[in-house]
Amino acid sequence: MFDKLSRSWGLVKASFEVLKKDKEIMLFPIFSGIFIVLLLFSFLIPLLPLLEQPQSHIRTYNVGPGSMVMVVTERSTIYQHIPFIILLLFAFYFLAYFIVIFFNVGLITCAYIRLNGGDPKVRDGLISAVKNIDKIVFWAVISATVGIVLKALEGRNGKSDIFWQVVVSLVGMGWSLLTFFVVPIMIFEGVGPIEAIKRSGKLFKKTWGENIIGQATIGLVFFLLGLVGAIIVIRAFLFVNYVFPIVDLIVALIYLLVLIILQVSLDGIFRAALYIYAKTGKLHYAFDKSLIQNAFQAKRR
Repeated sequence: MFDKLSRSWGLVKASFEVLKKDKEIMLFPIFSGIFIVLLLFSFLIPLLPLLEQPQSHIRTYNVGPGSMVMVVTERSTIYQHIPFIILLLFAFYFLAYFIVIFFNVGLITCAYIRLNGGDPKVRDGLISAVKNIDKIVFWAVISATVGIVLKALEGRNGKSDIFWQVVVSLVGMGWSLLTFFVVPIMIFEGVGPIEAIKRSGKLFKKTWGENIIGQATIGLVFFLLGLVGAIIVIRAFLFVNYVFPIVDLIVALIYLLVLIILQVSLDGIFRAALYIYAKTGKLHYAFDKSLIQNAFQAKRR
């Protein structure tokens, strides 16, 4: 456990060294977050009329000679628009994935340039994303479809079925691992998403096998850092007064947003570094060779 934590911290520090040279890389997750918020509000507006007061339906039933029972039922108007809701949900998923993938392409492109000795600008990442717009659209459609299918499977057997929830979560995790290298393969090898998925699976199996420490380590470190924000929020609710809870919540929100921006940026840098190592065996100077090799150990039979 201590070795894993040590490697985690080493990988984060190494990625951070690259990030310090190109702080503008953090603009990509910021842009992505802004557009996602705008997208969310734009989709909430069409739904507001459907969330009005429920409609009342009166039904009468004959229960005997000269007697009737009147039953009043209420049903929200949103149930009358299920096809529209499904279409709207898919559109939201597609656009959300498109935004995230678009700016991830820019981030990974800049990280790739730096890791190969160049000096990237934000413009380089945006140009790369625009050049690969057709691949991004195709990959967003696939990602949105898989996302909706997994969401539908989640609620199939009811929320109380913990075993089913675990199975669906494992399927989602497997999909994430299978497609880990899809974005760098698409933009650096010039192939479509379907071919990129095939190559990503082979590349992942060839290099990591079942050892996924590269993703888990960075996630673990930021999870522990995120607990600090949670403590601030808890303190705000425990010590209630008119000023400090609001201040604590604002501080915690800013802190957590900064953590998210850093994690997304570091993840892009690390992903680009792993892709370069997997394809060429070369390491960037900021990454300790033993750390990367441990992350790339294949399972021995």
